[in-house]
Amino acid sequence: MASHVAWLDTSEDEQRTAREIVELFSQKDSVDELGLGQIRDVLSNELFAGTSVLQTRARYYLFIPWCYEAASRKGKTGKALVAQGEANERRLISAMKNAGLEDSAGLIGSRVGAAIKTLPSTMYWNGMITYDIRQDAPIGSLGSVHEDEQSTEHLDGLPPEWDAWATQHMPDGFPDEVPGGFALTRDEAEWLRDRMLKANGNRVMGKLLTRSEEIPPCAFPWSPEVDLEWSDDDDLGRAYWFSNFMHGSALLYNVLIGQRWNDVKREESDDTDLAARFRMMLDEWEEEFLRTEETLTYSGVDDLLRFVTSKKPNITLRTQTFVREWVDGAQAAARSGRSVMDDADLRQLVRVREQRKGRQSRFNNDKMLDGWEGSGFGQLAYRWGTVRTLVNDIVRGLQNVDA
Repeated sequence: MASHVAWLDTSEDEQRTAREIVELFSQKDSVDELGLGQIRDVLSNELFAGTSVLQTRARYYLFIPWCYEAASRKGKTGKALVAQGEANERRLISAMKNAGLEDSAGLIGSRVGAAIKTLPSTMYWNGMITYDIRQDAPIGSLGSVHEDEQSTEHLDGLPPEWDAWATQHMPDGFPDEVPGGFALTRDEAEWLRDRMLKANGNRVMGKLLTRSEEIPPCAFPWSPEVDLEWSDDDDLGRAYWFSNFMHGSALLYNVLIGQRWNDVKREESDDTDLAARFRMMLDEWEEEFLRTEETLTYSGVDDLLRFVTSKKPNITLRTQTFVREWVDGAQAAARSGRSVMDDADLRQLVRVREQRKGRQSRFNNDKMLDGWEGSGFGQLAYRWGTVRTLVNDIVRGLQNVDA
Protein backbone atom coordinates (compact mmCIF):
# COMPACT_ATOMS: atom_id res chain seq x y z
CA MET A 1 0.00 0.00 0.00
CA ALA A 2 1.03 3.60 -0.49
CA SER A 3 1.59 6.34 2.01
CA HIS A 4 1.50 10.08 1.67
CA VAL A 5 2.12 13.21 3.66
CA ALA A 6 -0.99 15.14 4.68
CA TRP A 7 -1.00 18.21 6.88
CA LEU A 8 -3.42 17.97 9.78
CA ASP A 9 -6.62 19.99 9.34
CA THR A 10 -6.64 21.11 12.96
CA SER A 11 -7.33 24.69 14.10
CA GLU A 12 -4.90 26.32 11.66
CA ASP A 13 -6.55 29.71 12.18
CA GLU A 14 -6.31 29.34 15.94
CA GLN A 15 -2.63 28.36 15.76
CA ARG A 16 -1.79 31.29 13.52
CA THR A 17 -3.75 33.69 15.72
CA ALA A 18 -1.96 32.41 18.81
CA ARG A 19 1.44 32.97 17.20
CA GLU A 20 0.47 36.48 16.19
CA ILE A 21 -0.77 37.23 19.71
CA VAL A 22 2.60 36.17 21.10
CA GLU A 23 4.31 38.50 18.62
CA LEU A 24 1.98 41.36 19.46
CA PHE A 25 2.51 40.92 23.18
CA SER A 26 6.19 41.64 22.62
CA GLN A 27 5.09 45.14 21.58
CA LYS A 28 3.37 46.82 24.52
CA ASP A 29 1.63 49.38 22.38
CA SER A 30 0.03 46.64 20.25
CA VAL A 31 -1.51 44.44 22.96
CA ASP A 32 -5.23 43.90 22.43
CA GLU A 33 -6.30 45.06 25.91
CA LEU A 34 -9.92 45.75 24.97
CA GLY A 35 -10.53 42.51 23.08
CA LEU A 36 -11.02 43.90 19.58
CA GLY A 37 -8.70 41.49 17.81
CA GLN A 38 -11.42 39.57 15.97
CA ILE A 39 -12.68 42.71 14.24
CA ARG A 40 -9.12 43.82 13.52
CA ASP A 41 -8.33 40.46 11.91
CA VAL A 42 -11.44 40.47 9.71
CA LEU A 43 -10.54 43.89 8.38
CA SER A 44 -6.87 42.90 7.95
CA ASN A 45 -7.84 39.84 5.91
CA GLU A 46 -10.18 41.85 3.72
CA LEU A 47 -7.45 44.38 3.00
CA PHE A 48 -4.50 42.00 2.68
CA ALA A 49 -5.47 38.37 2.18
CA GLY A 50 -2.76 35.83 3.01
CA THR A 51 -0.62 38.17 5.09
CA SER A 52 0.42 37.93 8.73
CA VAL A 53 2.36 40.08 11.16
CA LEU A 54 4.84 37.20 11.38
CA GLN A 55 5.88 37.48 7.73
CA THR A 56 9.01 39.47 7.02
CA ARG A 57 10.19 39.22 3.38
CA ALA A 58 8.53 38.18 0.13
CA ARG A 59 11.18 35.69 -1.02
CA TYR A 60 10.28 33.30 1.80
CA TYR A 61 7.40 32.33 -0.47
CA LEU A 62 10.06 30.69 -2.63
CA PHE A 63 12.51 29.69 0.09
CA ILE A 64 9.97 27.44 1.81
CA PRO A 65 8.95 25.37 -1.24
CA TRP A 66 12.61 25.08 -2.14
CA CYS A 67 13.46 23.66 1.31
CA TYR A 68 10.98 20.82 0.84
CA GLU A 69 11.76 20.36 -2.85
CA ALA A 70 15.42 19.91 -1.93
CA ALA A 71 14.37 17.19 0.50
CA SER A 72 12.18 15.53 -2.12
CA ARG A 73 15.04 15.48 -4.63
CA LYS A 74 17.02 13.44 -2.11
CA GLY A 75 14.32 10.78 -2.26
CA LYS A 76 12.74 11.68 1.07
CA THR A 77 9.05 10.88 1.64
CA GLY A 78 6.62 10.94 4.54
CA LYS A 79 8.01 11.93 7.91
CA ALA A 80 11.55 11.81 6.58
CA LEU A 81 10.66 14.43 3.96
CA VAL A 82 9.22 16.74 6.60
CA ALA A 83 12.22 16.26 8.89
CA GLN A 84 14.65 17.00 6.06
CA GLY A 85 12.59 20.00 4.96
CA GLU A 86 12.70 21.42 8.46
CA ALA A 87 16.42 20.77 8.62
CA ASN A 88 16.77 22.66 5.33
CA GLU A 89 14.89 25.61 6.80
CA ARG A 90 17.44 25.72 9.60
CA ARG A 91 20.33 25.40 7.14
CA LEU A 92 18.84 28.31 5.23
CA ILE A 93 18.94 30.46 8.36
CA SER A 94 22.61 29.65 8.91
CA ALA A 95 23.46 30.27 5.25
CA MET A 96 21.74 33.65 5.27
CA LYS A 97 23.38 34.66 8.56
CA ASN A 98 26.81 33.78 7.21
CA ALA A 99 26.37 35.32 3.77
CA GLY A 100 27.16 38.88 4.81
CA LEU A 101 24.09 40.23 2.99
CA GLU A 102 23.84 43.97 2.44
CA ASP A 103 20.10 43.62 3.02
CA SER A 104 19.49 41.17 5.86
CA ALA A 105 16.44 42.90 7.39
CA GLY A 106 13.66 40.43 8.10
CA LEU A 107 15.85 37.35 8.46
CA ILE A 108 13.84 34.91 10.55
CA GLY A 109 16.15 33.47 13.20
CA SER A 110 18.66 36.30 12.97
CA ARG A 111 19.27 36.19 16.72
CA VAL A 112 19.04 32.52 17.68
CA GLY A 113 20.02 31.03 14.33
CA ALA A 114 19.15 27.44 13.49
CA ALA A 115 17.90 26.86 17.04
CA ILE A 116 14.74 28.84 16.29
CA LYS A 117 11.58 27.14 17.54
CA THR A 118 9.01 28.49 15.04
CA LEU A 119 10.16 27.91 11.49
CA PRO A 120 9.40 30.19 8.52
CA SER A 121 7.05 27.58 7.01
CA THR A 122 4.78 27.90 10.03
CA MET A 123 4.73 31.68 9.79
CA TYR A 124 3.94 31.66 6.07
CA TRP A 125 1.61 28.67 5.93
CA ASN A 126 -1.65 30.60 5.62
CA GLY A 127 -0.22 32.62 2.76
CA MET A 128 1.05 29.46 1.07
CA ILE A 129 -2.52 28.12 1.00
CA THR A 130 -4.14 31.48 0.15
CA TYR A 131 -1.82 32.09 -2.80
CA ASP A 132 -2.07 28.46 -4.00
CA ILE A 133 1.65 27.93 -3.63
CA ARG A 134 0.90 24.85 -1.55
CA GLN A 135 -1.47 23.05 -3.88
CA ASP A 136 -2.66 19.80 -2.35
CA ALA A 137 -4.76 21.85 0.06
CA PRO A 138 -5.24 19.97 3.35
CA ILE A 139 -4.81 22.79 5.83
CA GLY A 140 -2.54 22.65 8.84
CA SER A 141 1.00 23.03 9.99
CA LEU A 142 3.90 21.86 7.85
CA GLY A 143 5.41 20.14 10.83
CA SER A 144 2.32 18.01 11.47
CA VAL A 145 2.42 14.76 9.50
CA HIS A 146 -0.32 12.17 9.23
CA GLU A 147 0.45 8.82 7.66
CA ASP A 148 -2.18 6.32 6.62
CA GLU A 149 -1.91 3.38 9.03
CA GLN A 150 -1.81 0.93 6.11
CA SER A 151 0.63 2.93 4.02
CA THR A 152 4.38 2.75 3.65
CA GLU A 153 5.35 4.50 0.43
CA HIS A 154 4.68 7.81 -1.29
CA LEU A 155 1.36 7.72 -3.17
CA ASP A 156 1.96 7.96 -6.93
CA GLY A 157 -0.32 10.19 -8.96
CA LEU A 158 -1.06 12.81 -6.29
CA PRO A 159 -1.15 16.42 -7.50
CA PRO A 160 2.07 18.30 -6.74
CA GLU A 161 2.33 19.64 -3.21
CA TRP A 162 4.06 22.83 -4.29
CA ASP A 163 3.55 25.10 -7.27
CA ALA A 164 5.55 23.61 -10.13
CA TRP A 165 7.07 26.91 -11.28
CA ALA A 166 8.48 27.56 -7.82
CA THR A 167 10.11 24.16 -7.42
CA GLN A 168 11.50 24.16 -10.97
CA HIS A 169 13.32 27.43 -10.30
CA MET A 170 15.16 26.31 -7.16
CA PRO A 171 18.78 27.48 -7.56
CA ASP A 172 21.69 25.07 -7.46
CA GLY A 173 23.27 24.69 -4.03
CA PHE A 174 20.15 25.70 -2.10
CA PRO A 175 19.75 25.93 0.91
CA ASP A 176 23.46 26.32 1.63
CA GLU A 177 23.77 28.90 -1.15
CA VAL A 178 21.14 31.60 -1.69
CA PRO A 179 21.98 33.70 -4.75
CA GLY A 180 20.61 37.22 -4.35
CA GLY A 181 19.58 36.82 -0.73
CA PHE A 182 16.17 38.42 -0.25
CA ALA A 183 16.17 40.13 -3.65
CA LEU A 184 13.58 38.65 -6.02
CA THR A 185 14.48 38.17 -9.65
CA ARG A 186 12.08 39.68 -12.15
CA ASP A 187 10.61 36.27 -13.00
CA GLU A 188 10.14 35.45 -9.29
CA ALA A 189 8.51 38.82 -8.65
CA GLU A 190 6.12 38.37 -11.57
CA TRP A 191 5.20 34.86 -10.40
CA LEU A 192 4.53 35.95 -6.81
CA ARG A 193 2.70 39.12 -7.84
CA ASP A 194 0.35 37.11 -10.05
CA ARG A 195 -0.45 34.62 -7.29
CA MET A 196 -1.13 37.40 -4.79
CA LEU A 197 -3.29 39.26 -7.30
CA LYS A 198 -5.38 36.15 -7.94
CA ALA A 199 -6.09 35.86 -4.21
CA ASN A 200 -6.60 39.56 -3.53
CA GLY A 201 -8.64 40.67 -6.54
CA ASN A 202 -9.93 44.18 -5.89
CA ARG A 203 -8.62 44.28 -2.34
CA VAL A 204 -6.20 47.00 -1.32
CA MET A 205 -3.33 44.50 -1.64
CA GLY A 206 -4.27 43.93 -5.25
CA LYS A 207 -4.42 47.65 -5.99
CA LEU A 208 -0.97 48.18 -4.52
CA LEU A 209 0.51 45.35 -6.57
CA THR A 210 -1.22 46.39 -9.78
CA ARG A 211 0.24 49.86 -9.85
CA SER A 212 3.78 48.48 -9.25
CA GLU A 213 5.07 51.45 -7.28
CA GLU A 214 7.20 51.32 -4.15
CA ILE A 215 5.32 52.45 -1.05
CA PRO A 216 7.11 55.27 0.77
CA PRO A 217 7.54 55.17 4.57
CA CYS A 218 4.16 55.82 6.20
CA ALA A 219 2.15 54.55 9.14
CA PHE A 220 -1.15 53.43 7.60
CA PRO A 221 -2.64 52.23 4.32
CA TRP A 222 -4.80 55.38 4.26
CA SER A 223 -1.81 57.70 4.72
CA PRO A 224 -1.64 60.45 2.05
CA GLU A 225 1.68 59.05 0.81
CA VAL A 226 -0.10 55.87 -0.33
CA ASP A 227 -2.67 57.85 -2.32
CA LEU A 228 -5.50 55.32 -2.31
CA GLU A 229 -9.11 56.41 -2.80
CA TRP A 230 -11.69 55.06 -0.35
CA SER A 231 -15.19 55.62 0.96
CA ASP A 232 -16.82 54.98 4.33
CA ASP A 233 -18.43 51.73 3.20
CA ASP A 234 -15.50 50.03 1.47
CA ASP A 235 -12.77 47.91 3.05
CA LEU A 236 -10.28 50.71 3.55
CA GLY A 237 -12.90 53.13 4.81
CA ARG A 238 -14.19 50.68 7.42
CA ALA A 239 -10.61 49.99 8.50
CA TYR A 240 -9.88 53.72 8.78
CA TRP A 241 -12.88 54.50 10.95
CA PHE A 242 -12.49 51.48 13.22
CA SER A 243 -8.79 52.17 13.75
CA ASN A 244 -9.24 55.86 14.50
CA PHE A 245 -12.31 55.61 16.69
CA MET A 246 -11.04 52.68 18.77
CA HIS A 247 -7.67 54.34 19.22
CA GLY A 248 -9.45 56.73 21.55
CA SER A 249 -10.85 53.89 23.67
CA ALA A 250 -7.35 52.42 23.98
CA LEU A 251 -5.95 55.77 25.10
CA LEU A 252 -8.72 56.24 27.67
CA TYR A 253 -7.98 52.74 28.94
CA ASN A 254 -4.38 53.75 29.50
CA VAL A 255 -5.37 56.98 31.24
CA LEU A 256 -7.59 55.07 33.66
CA ILE A 257 -5.01 52.38 34.35
CA GLY A 258 -2.39 55.14 34.64
CA GLN A 259 -4.45 56.79 37.36
CA ARG A 260 -4.65 53.53 39.24
CA TRP A 261 -0.92 52.99 38.72
CA ASN A 262 -0.28 56.46 40.14
CA ASP A 263 -2.28 55.55 43.25
CA VAL A 264 -0.61 52.18 43.80
CA LYS A 265 2.89 52.33 42.30
CA ARG A 266 3.93 55.95 41.80
CA GLU A 267 6.10 56.16 44.93
CA GLU A 268 8.26 53.34 43.53
CA SER A 269 9.10 55.21 40.30
CA ASP A 270 10.33 58.70 41.09
CA ASP A 271 6.88 60.28 40.93
CA THR A 272 6.34 59.47 37.26
CA ASP A 273 2.79 60.44 36.27
CA LEU A 274 1.75 57.83 33.69
CA ALA A 275 -1.85 59.05 33.58
CA ALA A 276 -0.70 62.51 32.46
CA ARG A 277 1.31 61.01 29.61
CA PHE A 278 -1.69 59.22 28.18
CA ARG A 279 -4.06 62.09 28.92
CA MET A 280 -1.91 64.24 26.61
CA MET A 281 -2.19 61.61 23.88
CA LEU A 282 -5.94 61.39 24.41
CA ASP A 283 -6.29 65.15 24.12
CA GLU A 284 -4.37 65.09 20.85
CA TRP A 285 -6.65 62.33 19.51
CA GLU A 286 -9.73 64.36 20.35
CA GLU A 287 -8.35 67.48 18.73
CA GLU A 288 -7.01 65.86 15.58
CA PHE A 289 -9.71 63.25 14.97
CA LEU A 290 -12.79 63.29 17.17
CA ARG A 291 -13.78 66.94 16.96
CA THR A 292 -13.58 67.18 13.18
CA GLU A 293 -16.79 67.66 11.19
CA GLU A 294 -16.10 64.49 9.22
CA THR A 295 -15.94 62.42 12.41
CA LEU A 296 -18.95 64.02 14.06
CA THR A 297 -21.13 63.23 11.03
CA TYR A 298 -19.87 59.65 10.59
CA SER A 299 -22.80 57.22 10.65
CA GLY A 300 -21.26 53.95 9.46
CA VAL A 301 -20.82 51.97 12.67
CA ASP A 302 -23.83 49.72 12.00
CA ASP A 303 -22.56 48.97 8.49
CA LEU A 304 -19.11 48.21 9.92
CA LEU A 305 -20.50 45.74 12.44
CA ARG A 306 -22.79 44.07 9.90
CA PHE A 307 -19.84 43.63 7.59
CA VAL A 308 -17.42 42.11 10.10
CA THR A 309 -20.06 39.78 11.59
CA SER A 310 -20.96 38.59 8.08
CA LYS A 311 -17.34 37.48 7.77
CA LYS A 312 -16.97 36.21 11.35
CA PRO A 313 -20.36 35.50 12.97
CA ASN A 314 -18.89 34.52 16.34
CA ILE A 315 -17.89 38.09 17.21
CA THR A 316 -19.76 38.45 20.47
CA LEU A 317 -22.70 40.77 21.00
CA ARG A 318 -20.79 42.23 23.96
CA THR A 319 -17.94 43.25 21.65
CA GLN A 320 -20.32 44.70 19.08
CA THR A 321 -22.13 46.67 21.78
CA PHE A 322 -18.86 48.04 23.14
CA VAL A 323 -17.83 49.32 19.71
CA ARG A 324 -21.21 50.87 18.99
CA GLU A 325 -21.52 52.53 22.40
CA TRP A 326 -17.96 53.86 22.23
CA VAL A 327 -18.47 55.45 18.81
CA ASP A 328 -21.86 56.91 19.71
CA GLY A 329 -20.70 58.09 23.12
CA ALA A 330 -17.49 59.69 21.85
CA GLN A 331 -19.40 61.58 19.18
CA ALA A 332 -21.97 62.74 21.72
CA ALA A 333 -19.29 63.94 24.12
CA ALA A 334 -17.55 65.91 21.36
CA ARG A 335 -20.81 67.49 20.18
CA SER A 336 -21.55 68.67 23.72
CA GLY A 337 -18.04 70.05 24.18
CA ARG A 338 -17.02 67.46 26.79
CA SER A 339 -13.76 65.52 26.81
CA VAL A 340 -14.18 61.76 26.70
CA MET A 341 -12.12 61.70 29.89
CA ASP A 342 -14.79 63.76 31.61
CA ASP A 343 -17.64 61.56 30.36
CA ALA A 344 -18.66 59.20 33.16
CA ASP A 345 -20.45 56.81 30.79
CA LEU A 346 -17.39 56.41 28.57
CA ARG A 347 -15.08 55.87 31.54
CA GLN A 348 -17.44 53.22 32.85
CA LEU A 349 -17.71 51.61 29.41
CA VAL A 350 -13.94 51.13 29.24
CA ARG A 351 -13.70 50.11 32.88
CA VAL A 352 -16.30 47.36 32.46
CA ARG A 353 -14.62 46.16 29.29
CA GLU A 354 -11.29 45.78 31.15
CA GLN A 355 -12.95 44.05 34.09
CA ARG A 356 -14.13 41.22 31.84
CA LYS A 357 -10.63 39.83 32.55
CA GLY A 358 -11.65 39.03 36.12
CA ARG A 359 -8.63 38.50 38.34
CA GLN A 360 -6.35 39.59 35.51
CA SER A 361 -7.94 43.02 35.39
CA ARG A 362 -5.61 45.84 36.37
CA PHE A 363 -8.54 47.46 38.15
CA ASN A 364 -8.82 44.42 40.42
CA ASN A 365 -5.30 43.10 40.83
CA ASP A 366 -2.43 45.33 41.97
CA LYS A 367 0.13 42.73 40.89
CA MET A 368 -0.95 43.28 37.29
CA LEU A 369 0.42 46.82 37.60
CA ASP A 370 3.98 45.59 38.19
CA GLY A 371 6.17 46.79 35.35
CA TRP A 372 3.27 48.46 33.57
CA GLU A 373 4.17 51.56 31.57
CA GLY A 374 1.27 51.55 29.16
CA SER A 375 -0.11 48.89 26.84
CA GLY A 376 -2.46 48.58 23.90
CA PHE A 377 -2.20 52.25 22.93
CA GLY A 378 -0.84 51.80 19.42
CA GLN A 379 -3.28 52.62 16.64
CA LEU A 380 -4.39 49.68 14.50
CA ALA A 381 -2.53 49.52 11.19
CA TYR A 382 -3.73 46.09 9.97
CA ARG A 383 -0.31 44.49 9.27
CA TRP A 384 0.70 47.53 7.24
CA GLY A 385 4.40 47.25 8.07
CA THR A 386 4.45 43.68 6.76
CA VAL A 387 2.41 44.52 3.68
CA ARG A 388 4.58 47.49 2.75
CA THR A 389 7.71 45.30 2.93
CA LEU A 390 6.19 42.48 0.85
CA VAL A 391 4.89 44.84 -1.82
CA ASN A 392 8.18 46.74 -2.03
CA ASP A 393 10.15 43.50 -2.34
CA ILE A 394 7.98 42.52 -5.30
CA VAL A 395 8.11 45.96 -6.93
CA ARG A 396 11.90 46.04 -6.69
CA GLY A 397 12.04 42.58 -8.22
CA LEU A 398 9.87 43.72 -11.12
CA GLN A 399 12.37 46.49 -11.78
CA ASN A 400 15.29 44.06 -12.10
CA VAL A 401 16.79 43.99 -15.59
CA ASP A 402 17.98 40.39 -15.33
CA ALA A 403 15.29 37.76 -14.96
